[in-house]
Amino acid sequence: MGNAHKPVSKSKSLETEKLEIVFERVVASGKRAAGSLQKTTVSEEDYQNVFVGSKEFASLLFHHCLRSCHNLSTPHCLTKAEFINTMQPLFSAACSQTKDALYYLLFDIFSNGKDNINKEDLERLISECCILSLTVTLAADFNRCTETSLKQNDVFQAFQQSLMSNRDVVSFDELVDWLSVNAPDLFDGIQSWLQRALDSMKDTYYTVPQLKDLSQQFVDTRASLDTSVVWLLTTILPHCYTVLDTVLDKHQSSRSRAADTQVPVTSIPCFSLLYDSREQGHSLNRFEHHVFGYRGPTLLILKMEKGLTFVVAIDAEWRDSPAQWGDSNCLLLQMTPTWNVIDSGSKLLYYHCRSTGKHRGLIVGKDIESPVISTEDLNSASLKLSRKQLRQHDISILSVEVWGCGSAESADAQKEYRRWELRQIEKQRKVPLPGRWDDNPDKTLLELAGRTVDHAERPDL
Repeated sequence: MGNAHKPVSKSKSLETEKLEIVFERVVASGKRAAGSLQKTTVSEEDYQNVFVGSKEFASLLFHHCLRSCHNLSTPHCLTKAEFINTMQPLFSAACSQTKDALYYLLFDIFSNGKDNINKEDLERLISECCILSLTVTLAADFNRCTETSLKQNDVFQAFQQSLMSNRDVVSFDELVDWLSVNAPDLFDGIQSWLQRALDSMKDTYYTVPQLKDLSQQFVDTRASLDTSVVWLLTTILPHCYTVLDTVLDKHQSSRSRAADTQVPVTSIPCFSLLYDSREQGHSLNRFEHHVFGYRGPTLLILKMEKGLTFVVAIDAEWRDSPAQWGDSNCLLLQMTPTWNVIDSGSKLLYYHCRSTGKHRGLIVGKDIESPVISTEDLNSASLKLSRKQLRQHDISILSVEVWGCGSAESADAQKEYRRWELRQIEKQRKVPLPGRWDDNPDKTLLELAGRTVDHAERPDL
């Protein structure tokens, strides 16, 4: 298939031992279903009973194993030896620190062994990645109705169409090249699911994340994020947005995993909605009130006319500054109508509303003289999405959302910041108003300097 290289096992004895345990589990499941004690092979139905979370993927995996056997001992079934021989490459790929082997096998499974994958099979691959990722994350079977909702989701459609790029099929190399830029962690969730299904002797890979009730978290259907879109964002966002602080501290995680560490990167964080212009209004003052003081990474989501949606990932605390700011994990992503990483890196943000200088408002893009997005009031924006494209002006902003991606401590820090603001306001209210002007010491100082302070005595009045 293409010019990819099949993975080679480096510890066959250990893998064989573990796969024997998996085989016995599969056989035991078949015995319970059939009421037989003489079962020595496994079938497609047995795969579906053991590889829980997706009967469709279990069937695809079974038929992949059948294709890998040149001479089956029993039609439509696998013996123990056949099971171990055909599952060893998948086991190695699932437990590998590199992604190439897993990419190859998933491509082969979903393309039915072909050199190219078509739109329908690619859509199925992405859907299964989402569903199995959420199955691992929620430690339960994810509702299969999500598969239907994904087909109706504008973000998922934009993702798939951008990957296909008006082609009927894509090759393995084309898929890998596109994912390396736009969704490098797409297969991490399905990798965790495979680890849990295959590596029954090593439970440390499968940490149950500390999640809130996701159905409550995204109960407002007007919001731009739902559970599946959050998962899709985790395939591109740096880990500081997607892994809880406690997990990061424990595993010393980064986007590149340490060689000796398995991090549960499918632990979807509890994003909290800090600001929604549909509720708080398109006001910079209200924006600052709800966003400033949050000491954690945030996602700014701008929905505009013409179906445009942008996500700005910000790894620094919001501030009003005459200089650009943001650290190395900032990211600008166009989410619809195409999925495209536009810019990333430090000094990606500019927010300054304290003066009426040359640059005012919110600016996104490293080139402040020709930014990607610029808005002075959160009501309309100017856009320049590429060097070749002319700047578009007066694009209406339909909604603005800011989601906090930090820990509970980040939210607590913002609450303390708001309490501090209230104390400052209260102090200002208690400052005594000035008395009679004639008794004001400022008047005496001005008169000593030779200034005329009584307007009736000024010759120019």
